[in-house]
Amino acid sequence: MGDDKKKKGGSKAGLLLVMLVACVTGVGVLGWLRPETPYIGPLVASIFKQAAAVGNGEGTYSVKIGELRFSDAEFKEGENLDLQVKIYRVDAEGKRAGDAIYDTGKYGERLVQAGNKEKPLVARWPDNPVSIDWKRGQEFLIEVWDMKGSDTLLIERRTEKSTGFPLSGQITFAEIDGHDARDAKGNYIKFDAVATTGK
Repeated sequence: MGDDKKKKGGSKAGLLLVMLVACVTGVGVLGWLRPETPYIGPLVASIFKQAAAVGNGEGTYSVKIGELRFSDAEFKEGENLDLQVKIYRVDAEGKRAGDAIYDTGKYGERLVQAGNKEKPLVARWPDNPVSIDWKRGQEFLIEVWDMKGSDTLLIERRTEKSTGFPLSGQITFAEIDGHDARDAKGNYIKFDAVATTGK
């Protein structure tokens, strides 16, 4: 008797599962074949769009600057700096477009001093992420400034075209303030980027 009840219960659960799968599949097919169908069409289109975006890396990213570092060799010993970063979108002509999408200046000073081990030429913003929408082919312009005294543009670096999100990993600087870097490997910025949504 107990076994018969279990079989009946199991068969009912199996039937419900089959019906649920059939219903979801039917809704998906309807939305795909008739995208103008109210509610269902836009929903299915959105799901396919997000899946495609995740596949090619497009979407929204949460970006942090894990570390900005310079070598002491690039500056005079004892020179004081306030390191800040600005990031812009780049237009089709390769020029910066609009206002900065990330400006560390609003998070306060990052005071450092060349040759001072207690104030090394390092700045970090681990608790100040920014949300950035990105599509394949889009590039960015990274500017690094010394805002101490007279503002000085130290770095103007355009990201390279790639199949992945360009503001991720480590980017080194071969030029500082318009001159060849004395210690290229010692000058870099590290981005921590996490995809939050496909778009």
